[in-house]
Amino acid sequence: MKKRIVALLLSGLTLALLVACGNNNQPAASDSTASSLETAGSEEVYELSLGHIQNPGHDLYIAIENFAKAMEEQSNGKVKITVYPSSQLGTEREMIEQCIMGTLDITHSDPAGWSTGLSLPEVGVFGLPFLYDGLESQKALIEEVALEELQNRMIPKGVHPFLIYSNGIRHTICKTKPINTMEDLSGLKMRCPENPLFVDTWNLLKCQSVTMPWGEVYTGLSQGVADAAEADAVGIVNTNLQEVGKYYSRTAHMGGLFIISMNVDKWNSLPADIQQLFVKVATESSEMQIKNRKTSDDAAEKAIADAGVQINDVSAEERQKMREAVQPMYDEYIEQYNMEDLVKRMMEVVG
Repeated sequence: MKKRIVALLLSGLTLALLVACGNNNQPAASDSTASSLETAGSEEVYELSLGHIQNPGHDLYIAIENFAKAMEEQSNGKVKITVYPSSQLGTEREMIEQCIMGTLDITHSDPAGWSTGLSLPEVGVFGLPFLYDGLESQKALIEEVALEELQNRMIPKGVHPFLIYSNGIRHTICKTKPINTMEDLSGLKMRCPENPLFVDTWNLLKCQSVTMPWGEVYTGLSQGVADAAEADAVGIVNTNLQEVGKYYSRTAHMGGLFIISMNVDKWNSLPADIQQLFVKVATESSEMQIKNRKTSDDAAEKAIADAGVQINDVSAEERQKMREAVQPMYDEYIEQYNMEDLVKRMMEVVG
C-alpha cells in the first residue's frame, strides 16, 4: 500500500514538472495593453496615492474618482489608486512639492500652480488671461497642443503630466458691484491665488490683488478682506461663494486647465503595459470630463442665480480692452522665454 502511494505521488510530481516546462515554451505575450495585463502569473499590484484640493461634489472630484475606478477595473485590479481629496495631504503647493519629492505619487494643479511649484514659468503660458473664450476653444488647445508641450517641459523637472481636465472658464463674483467695464475693476480688492500669473493679471487690470488660500475665500469675502473673487462657476458653488457675493459677472478672463501629473521616477518604474493603460484611460477620462463640463457649469450658474445673485455678461468690446491691458504678459513669454512660435500656434488653435 505504501509503495502504491509513493508511486502515485512521484507520478503527480512528474506531471507537474512537465506542465511547468511546457509553459516555459509558450510564445511571448502580445504587445497590446489588454493582453499584457491578462498574462498569467503576473500578480504584482501597483498601489498609488493621489492627493488634490477639490471637495466632494466638485466636477474635478467626480472625474478623478471615476478615473481611479476605471484604472482599477481596466487593469483587472493591478492598479489601485487611493485618492485623498479636500486638501487632506496639504495645500495645493505642498502636494506639488510632495509629488516632486516622491512622497506623493500623483497630484494636480493649474498651469500657474505648476509654474510656481516647479520654478518653471514657461508652463504658465497655458494659463494666460483672455486666451480662451469658452470650453470649445479650451478643448481644442488641450487636445492639439497642451499635453505634448507640458510633457516636454515638466518631465525634466521631476513630474510626468498624463491627463488634463478642464476646470471651466473663470468669472468674477463680487460683493459691491457688477463688472461691466474695464473701469469697474479699478481699485477693486480681488482675491487671487498666490502666484505671479494671477497677481500680474489683476494688477494690470488695475485691481488691488489680495492673495489667500482657496479655503479662506469664503471668510475673506464675508469679512471684507476682499471685495471680489474669481473662479469657475462650479468652484464658486462648491465653496458657497454665492452666499456672500451679490454680483456674478461673466468676465471669462481665464480658462482653467487642471494638469494631473505623476512623480517621474514612479512613472518610469511602471511597466510599459501599465503606462499604456494610463494613457488610454486618461484620454477617455479627459474627453468625458470636458463633455460633461458644460452641464456642470450650467447647473452651477443656475444655483448662483437661485441664490439671488445678479448675473451679467461683459461685452466683447470691454473684454478686448481687458485683453489689451494684459498684453505685457504675452510679451514676456514671447520675449523672455522665446515662445513666439508656441503662442502663435496656441492662438491659431483657439481661433
